[in-house]
Amino acid sequence: MKRHSLILLVPLAITFLYGLSHPANAEEDPLAVITASSNFDNSVPAILNYAQQEQGKPSSGSVQAAPKNQKRVQASDKKSSLDSKYTQQQGWLTQKDATIRQLQMQLADKNAQEETFSQKEVELTTRIKALQTQLDAQKQQNTGLADVQKQSAFLEAQLKEKGTQLESLTQKLDANEQQRSTQISALQEQLNQESLAVKAKEAELAKLTSDFTQYKDEAAKKSAVVDLKLVPQQQAYSIGVSLGNDVLQELNTRESQGVKVDRDAALLGISDVFKGTLALDESTRNKSLAAASQALYENLSKTESQSIKEGKLYQQKFARQKGVEFKEGVYSKIDYAGQDAIGPEDTVVIVMKETLTDGTVITDMEAAGKVWSQPLSAYPPIFSGPLKRLGNHGTITVVVPPDLAYGSKGLPPKIPPGATMTYSIRVVDVIKKTR
Repeated sequence: MKRHSLILLVPLAITFLYGLSHPANAEEDPLAVITASSNFDNSVPAILNYAQQEQGKPSSGSVQAAPKNQKRVQASDKKSSLDSKYTQQQGWLTQKDATIRQLQMQLADKNAQEETFSQKEVELTTRIKALQTQLDAQKQQNTGLADVQKQSAFLEAQLKEKGTQLESLTQKLDANEQQRSTQISALQEQLNQESLAVKAKEAELAKLTSDFTQYKDEAAKKSAVVDLKLVPQQQAYSIGVSLGNDVLQELNTRESQGVKVDRDAALLGISDVFKGTLALDESTRNKSLAAASQALYENLSKTESQSIKEGKLYQQKFARQKGVEFKEGVYSKIDYAGQDAIGPEDTVVIVMKETLTDGTVITDMEAAGKVWSQPLSAYPPIFSGPLKRLGNHGTITVVVPPDLAYGSKGLPPKIPPGATMTYSIRVVDVIKKTR
């Protein structure tokens, strides 16, 4: 309860206590009677008016002269009664004064308590404010903690994802490492094999070097004997050159057909034949020749199939060009018609450029400064037919399928088997037959 409420409540409490402590049949307060009687005539004693009121009669007396003895007696009796009442009122006032002092003391205690309560209220308010400040700080801290927890959860998720990626990379690294180990093992094995092959080649080279040195020594001795000024020696030397050219041509042909021939080993074989001391027996030589023939056959078959396929595509593309004619198994296209028709017996002088479908030049007569001359009827059908379409100085392109050109054998080393051939022909001159 607030302090001002207590101050207002104390007088009300005193009044209430006063009413309770006054007897219901007590006489009226003399002060109140005196105050009330003052309204009457001042020449009459106030007590007389009081007596009239006590009897419940209205005051109707007037100022009269009365005998002196009677008046004194009445005053004396009334005084005794008033003294008695005064004494009672004095006791009652004393009691009430004590009660008031007690209430004042209680009021002072209440005020002290109120001040204590007010002080405690201030302290409590201060403490509440401090606690509220701490609570707000704690809330902020909790908010920051929540953010930290969220960030921690996010970082933990990222860490987990990185861990997954690391595990995947580790697995890939392990797989790559295993594959690398396998490759290293294979390469090591290959290196070992190549090392053995190199050693074998070195041994073979050492032998060839020794044989070549011996051959040179023998050749030097023989050269001192051979006199190329003599006709028989010239003939023998020419035969050797021819044989050498044939051997070289054969080696080039085999290489063009996909069979690599070691020339040093081939020369060693030739040298051993001349010396009559062969390093390999007949059975081994036959097996080696059979294996070389089989490899040659497989390479030629593969090359022929590829050439035929590419040739057909080229023929189809050429056939779609404007002015192309297909006759007697070949395609021809006039590049320049020329002048004056060519008769069957006229001599036709031409230059021809022969190429593969990929543009590789096989022969070029004009570049070599050569011409070809014979009657028109003497030309092979694959050329005579197209030439009939021309006049003098005309040019024509002819595409010949492999079955009418070099066939399955080709023309090693330049023309592969199954090759489609292209010919660019120009009529240099036509010599008319004299009749």
